[in-house]
Amino acid sequence: MLHFILTEIGHMSLAIIGAVYCYKKYKKYLSAALVIMGGFFIDLDHLIDYFLNSGFGFNLMRFITGASYIASGRAFIIFHAWEWLLGLVLLGHVTKKQYFFYSLALGMFLHLCLDQVTNSVGPFSYFMTFRLLTNFSLTAFTRGTL
Repeated sequence: MLHFILTEIGHMSLAIIGAVYCYKKYKKYLSAALVIMGGFFIDLDHLIDYFLNSGFGFNLMRFITGASYIASGRAFIIFHAWEWLLGLVLLGHVTKKQYFFYSLALGMFLHLCLDQVTNSVGPFSYFMTFRLLTNFSLTAFTRGTL
């Protein structure tokens, strides 16, 4: 439970720092909001996984402890993927909405970096292609290698 709380505080703190940076750089409130979305609300995919694994009855402790992941043996976490970040950066390069795509990408980048170093996962765990190749196996996700 403490790990969950500290991790979420870390995500929000990094998102706020990134939001301030992007607001100062782009002078747009939307850029700050996008960093928050990418850096904090990316975790909404855990709710999607919870409901896929456990149905629509919600138990807060089962959610926080990850018991639904353990019971199902699968981790989809569709928003937690380095590939999306690359796609956002590329979109920023080819459009006139750099502030939009770069701000969202910064939030995701900060979030994924923190997850990579604070969770017990391997180097490939946050690649969607890796999770697809391993059929979203929780065991493969926690090992992070084939």
